[in-house]
Amino acid sequence: MIINRRKLINALFVLTLALIPCGLLLGGEQKHAVELPFSSLGFDTGTYTMISFQGGRYMAQPGEPWLPFMVKSYVLPQGTRISGVKLEVLKSRTIYIDKPVYPAQPLRPLSSTKSIGFAAPAEEIYSMNEPYSEFAAEVLNEGVLEGQRIATVALYPLRYTPGSGKLEIAEKMTLSIQYERDPSWVPTTIPSRSIQQSLNSRLAAIVENPQAGVLNSNYTALGNEYRHVIVTTSALKANFQPLADWNTKRGVRDTVVTLESIVSSYSGKDPAEKIRNFVKYAHTNWGLEYLILGGDASIIPTRDCFTTASDGDHYDTIPTDMYFGCLDGDWDKNRNGTYGEVSDDADLYAEVAVGRISVVNGVEAGNFVAKLISYENAPPSNYSNKLMLPSEVLWEEPYYPGDATNNAIAALAPAGTQIQKLYETTGNINNAMLRDSLNAGVGLAHHMAHGNIWIIATGPDAFTSVMAHDLVNADRVAVYNAISCLVGAFDFTNCIVEEFQNAPAGGTVAWIGNSRYGWGMPPMQGPSEDLDVSFFQSVYGKSNPEAGLSLVDSKDANAESWGSSAIGLWCIYELNLFGDPSMPVHYRQPSDFTVTYPGQIIEGQQTLPVSLSSQVGYPVEGMLVCARQGTSVYSWAKTDASGTAYLDINPSIGTISITASGANHRFFSKDGIPVGSRQPLLVLSPDTLWMDVDANGLSEYFTIANEGSDTLKISSILPNNTSWIKSVTPANCSVAPGGYQGIQVTVDTTGVKDSIYLGSVRILSNDQARPTAYEPVKLIKGDWPDIDIVPEPLVFDMPANNDTISSAAVFNKGRADLQVTSVSTTDSWIVDIQPNTFSIPSGDFATVYVIVDTSGLGFGTYNGKITFQTNDPDEQTRSLAVKLNMGEPDIAVEPDTLQFYVSYEDPSKNITSANSDVQNKGTRTLSVSNIVPSRSWILVGDPKSFEIQPFYSKYVEVSVNPEGLKQGVYDASITISSNDPDEPSKKQQVRLLLEEAPPKIVCSPDTALMDNKTMRGTFWVFNEGMRDLVVSNISSPTPWIYGLFPKGFTVRGQDSAQVTMIGDASKVSQGPKIGTVEIESNDTKKPLTKVPVKLGPASGIAEGMPLTFELVPVAPNPVSSRCMVTYAVPRQSQVSLCVYDVAGKRVRLLEQGLVKPGYYTIIWNGEDDAGRMLPQGVYLLRMESPTYKATQRLVLLR
Repeated sequence: MIINRRKLINALFVLTLALIPCGLLLGGEQKHAVELPFSSLGFDTGTYTMISFQGGRYMAQPGEPWLPFMVKSYVLPQGTRISGVKLEVLKSRTIYIDKPVYPAQPLRPLSSTKSIGFAAPAEEIYSMNEPYSEFAAEVLNEGVLEGQRIATVALYPLRYTPGSGKLEIAEKMTLSIQYERDPSWVPTTIPSRSIQQSLNSRLAAIVENPQAGVLNSNYTALGNEYRHVIVTTSALKANFQPLADWNTKRGVRDTVVTLESIVSSYSGKDPAEKIRNFVKYAHTNWGLEYLILGGDASIIPTRDCFTTASDGDHYDTIPTDMYFGCLDGDWDKNRNGTYGEVSDDADLYAEVAVGRISVVNGVEAGNFVAKLISYENAPPSNYSNKLMLPSEVLWEEPYYPGDATNNAIAALAPAGTQIQKLYETTGNINNAMLRDSLNAGVGLAHHMAHGNIWIIATGPDAFTSVMAHDLVNADRVAVYNAISCLVGAFDFTNCIVEEFQNAPAGGTVAWIGNSRYGWGMPPMQGPSEDLDVSFFQSVYGKSNPEAGLSLVDSKDANAESWGSSAIGLWCIYELNLFGDPSMPVHYRQPSDFTVTYPGQIIEGQQTLPVSLSSQVGYPVEGMLVCARQGTSVYSWAKTDASGTAYLDINPSIGTISITASGANHRFFSKDGIPVGSRQPLLVLSPDTLWMDVDANGLSEYFTIANEGSDTLKISSILPNNTSWIKSVTPANCSVAPGGYQGIQVTVDTTGVKDSIYLGSVRILSNDQARPTAYEPVKLIKGDWPDIDIVPEPLVFDMPANNDTISSAAVFNKGRADLQVTSVSTTDSWIVDIQPNTFSIPSGDFATVYVIVDTSGLGFGTYNGKITFQTNDPDEQTRSLAVKLNMGEPDIAVEPDTLQFYVSYEDPSKNITSANSDVQNKGTRTLSVSNIVPSRSWILVGDPKSFEIQPFYSKYVEVSVNPEGLKQGVYDASITISSNDPDEPSKKQQVRLLLEEAPPKIVCSPDTALMDNKTMRGTFWVFNEGMRDLVVSNISSPTPWIYGLFPKGFTVRGQDSAQVTMIGDASKVSQGPKIGTVEIESNDTKKPLTKVPVKLGPASGIAEGMPLTFELVPVAPNPVSSRCMVTYAVPRQSQVSLCVYDVAGKRVRLLEQGLVKPGYYTIIWNGEDDAGRMLPQGVYLLRMESPTYKATQRLVLLR
């Protein structure tokens, strides 16, 4: 889209906050506040001024001022369309800039062979003394997502007068939006709750006012819910059926539909339109969310689109599968038979995520399906957290390597990602290196390079289709994304993406690639780069990203800014997914789920909670859980923030299956989980109903409770052969699950003598396990004794108090005298009991003394018993337990966990030592023989062996040494060995929280060199800290330093980034001999870093060349992810630079051959010659020349 900012016309736009039914809405206006604080603007000044702000977009004719503008999207009310939009400026600020605004540069296809030079400022514009641009608003495009109309508006907050350098900034604005009723609107419904949830999530990401959309809807049960469909031919149906079965098993119900049945059953001009009409039907009636096209373009058609001419060849026709997922309109608004033109207003918001498995026969289809299922089921360890970033120099004029875009993607990767940068600018890319890295296994890859149908460039050479087909990475398959031209041209035979996909011994499991030219916009990031970065933002921003939805998110994010231009549409159309759109994308080390669900599942309608957690106990959100029982039960849900999925099921008696799946986890499947019948469970309380008629009257209650899952039906409650039970009320009842019923029992003691009687009540019910139950009833009539003994049991602790005598109190709680006729024991160590006969009046007690003899008894606990013979009619024989503890040591430690904390940023907060309180709670001396830590970073003070008397304790000093550890939480323990027979090895937990080292900027070389012929140069920015180094701005006050790229970036801990310098030879005489680059960063100790820059030849002996051989100390060391190896060569010489393990075996050759004089820096990422990550340990770096040898010790940490 080209904008003449002097003649902007207010376009149509609409925004509402409420849903208003069609027919009731006549029109209206809303106002929205928009702000752009001056402090949010960035000004990068060299020869020109580059203006920027967060989210700013750039688009202008080459040579015109490149002014950023704002892009915002809004969801419109149901049944409305745009009638007007206006921008009112409430507050502005005026400044003057010394250097003219950077002139816009042309978009260019990556495969263009034309030399496109720098687009100089247009003289007729840059000499203007009136504003070139005005404050204004303009509608860029509209689209529809699930019936929600989305409009995108551009706001131009900068007014620039080039001749005077005057720049006016609108800091506070009001956007006024008018809307009117749309007579063509047809009401739509959202098919399913899943689609509604996806809509809510996408609206929140796309528009400024997601609350104005339909956030909830009423759903009718879909007769045949298929969230996933595979469209292929009858010949390939059997080959894709295992994938449909697999998807259904994991919770994405799938079916295979043949192309032949679609063509014969649905209307359309051609097979492609018939497929799209089928997809529309399935989305509405089946709840379709994912579509696979099973075959290349010769088997399953695509839709060819056209946006603009490029070089006048047939590559202007763009095959796109996006047509089958964006279901509004017909993509041919002007009815000229050419689809996707700018004037066709093609829908860019996909209701269905689409992927293509581009195969031509059953062998290829079966191979890829097996590869895909293996990736989702059991991904191998130690590869999915690897991110490979190949990059070459895309254009020489202007100089534009792909490093900056790959660096932006690297900055998105989470902690723990192993990043491999294969950059032409550092000399570490070729097809062999790419092949070796892929064969070793990478989880994700983004390739910044040229390409064509059968190759993708790798700097000095290219990676070919044959090489892709011959990959042998087995199940370590990658998800690959590239900016390259034509690599995904699936309308040609065996394009390179197809060879990656169909490699029989490995290859890739998903590809996101261009079917035609990729486009760039140097020195700015172009549309193809924006799309790719957005893809990785989606992947790394979700706990369970899916391949298709991440591509949809990428296009959603760029439809607003690029969807209104021909080249932007080109790039959006051409980017296709080769793979299953529902596939989870692994980007961390895979782990197993911990799955919990109710121990008993019963038949009938219910909500089944299934909880997922990681192996360390944290809940995992967004994972897919499915429960299945034959063809009658199929329910799925995703886990919430607590890690729980709630499944609505109605199983029958038998078994049920549960599966769980998601990114970064291995598939979980459990079959044969029992489903029991709904059963009542009768529970009676108390165990015995006591009826003391003289004390409490003639009636008492017991309770019938139902602790089962079905209604408890009591058919009869009657006395069981007990004549003195007069009545039981009620005689029958029903008790709901979880309920209870009180039962009244009334007795008649007429003619009953004083005594204690035992009877019962019989209960008949539908409890199959207990159809007949009895509630015992004891009737007490008259005065009777009642024995009770305290304490119970009687305990002797020896030899802590050396008691050989103790006592127990015998109580009479009855209303008559208690007669104890005998007290005895059979335990030999209980030697005497006094008295052994006695009488206790009602309400009184007597003391019985017990003497034990511990002679000959060793450590341990001895259990004995004393027996009382009484006249208590209920307990004529009463037992008292006696327990003898024979003097054990008993170890205890406090606290349970020793907590340590180390902060590199604020050492005053450090806790590096603590006391372990070792206690003896036993009755014998505790002898500690040793204390051993489980990790080398834990230090235990002396002594490590000692004795502790009973009921005493001793402090042991424990400290930590975090040297060499990365940031994070470390859990370990110390083991205390002692003579405690119960715990001879007592463990005490140790936890260390290690905060990352703050960012620390280091630049290499100390003085950067710019070639005085090409006026190009580079230097490295290294972060020696662990926390991210954020470079907010790079600039230069030196006139002859013209451009610096990238302007801002993030460098992860122990990582590096390269800065490219571009000079202007015509300005060398105007500046100093030694220039300066200024770097602003979040290094608190060095917020502004100045790098000297000198002009000179790129190679050969020159001023500042080294005088001696030198191997500079490696930084950082220890090495966690990568390090800089710098060395100096004073004269042309044979040089070898190698890494050896401690056994003397060479593991990596860094340099070997004839080296010219100069300083050299190599970035080593800890890999061996085969591209495998070396294990942590000690290694030797050795540099040798005929007259020089040097060795350094490297410590590699993982």
